Parts: sequence; C-alpha cells; structure tokens
Amino acid sequence: MQAAHQQQQPSNQHPEQPQIQYQDYQYQGQQYQSQQEQPQDQYQGNPQNQYQGQYDQYSSRPTPQPVPRQTNRPIAAPTYSVGMKGAMNQFFHNYANFRGRASRTEFWYWQLDNFLIMVVPLIFIIIGLNHLSNIYGGLSNMGYDISMGDMWPVLLGLGLLLLWALATVVPMIALFIRRFHDAGANPKLLWIAPAIYLIDGLLGQIHLLPDLLDSLLFIGMLLVVAAYLIIASRPSV
Repeated sequence: MQAAHQQQQPSNQHPEQPQIQYQDYQYQGQQYQSQQEQPQDQYQGNPQNQYQGQYDQYSSRPTPQPVPRQTNRPIAAPTYSVGMKGAMNQFFHNYANFRGRASRTEFWYWQLDNFLIMVVPLIFIIIGLNHLSNIYGGLSNMGYDISMGDMWPVLLGLGLLLLWALATVVPMIALFIRRFHDAGANPKLLWIAPAIYLIDGLLGQIHLLPDLLDSLLFIGMLLVVAAYLIIASRPSV
C-alpha cells in the first residue's frame, strides 16, 4: 500500500505545476498592465492646464536684450593704421576732444588733408592777384580805385580760408593735445606759441616794440612751431 501511494503521489503533483505557472503569468500580466496604465493616469489631467503652466513658467523669465554690436572703435583711442579719409573722420569726430591719444599716422595724414583743402582757396587768391597785376601793371601800382568785380577771386579765396580756419581751429588744437599725449609730451607746451604771438601783437600795436625785438619774437615763434612738429613726429609711448 505504501509503494502504491508513493507511485500515485508524483501523479498528483504534476498537474498542479501548470496552475502555479499560470498564476505567476497572470500576476506578471497584471503588473505589466498596471505599469502601462500608470502613464495614462499621469496624462489624464487637462493638457491645456499643463501647457498653460509651462507657458507661464517660460513667460515669467526675463527676455534677453540684444547686445549692440560694436563696429566702431572708441573715439579717444589712437588710430595707428589710417588713411586720409580715416584721418579726416577722426579729426571731426574728435572735434573738441582734448583727452585721449592721436597717432602719428592720424596726425600727419590730417596735415596732408588740410594742406590739400587749403590749396583750393589759395588758387583763387593767386588767380585774383595775377588778374589784378595784369590790369594795373603790377601790384605796387594798385590804388584804392580797384573795382569789386576785379577783386572777387581774391575775396572769395580769403573768405574760404577764413571760414576753414574758424571751422578747424578747435579740432586742430585738440589734435595737437592728443598727439602730445601719445608722444609723452606735456600739452602745456602748446601755450608758448600763442603767448609769443599775443605779446608781439600787443607790443606792436602800442609801438613799444623795436623792430629787432619784433623780428626776434617772430623767429622765436617759428622755432616753437617747428619744435611742436618735431614732438608730433615722435613715436607713441
């Protein structure tokens, strides 16, 4: 009887294994189904509210401001590689700028520009004087009876020179000061030439200045101007 019971016992155990495996598969299927349902539960809310919240979150951030692109160099900075046009632009852009620096290239190209511009009124003056000389037989024979029709080229040239001098006197002083800064010289030296000119003019008007001293002051002023140009030719420091 025991042997028969032992032989029957394995036959009772084998049919139960598929049921256990089926229950395991069913439990795993429920887990998989619950995992698939979780994302659906997460997105079952109102999507419009979700997007509205995200929009509010991004809209609350400060809008980045565009940074202006700097295409022009600072006005007060020296321009070491510049041509005639660039020197003229720097000259008028720094019209009353008495600070900063000016390179030798900028300084001397402007002197060339200034000379070429002044040639135009000088041509009118020369043509007018030549015309007057031909009419009156020489400049020394001219009297006060010269008509305005004969004088108009000279007057036009003098008027253009005067207007140009008034328009460029301030930026010219500023250019010399910036060039002295760049050359390492004291800009106060620029007061020497105007001081000599004023002394010469005042003493000459009241007739207290001898001719010899007048000539010496004039020569001294020319030497000071030459010294200014030598300083302006020094390299940058």
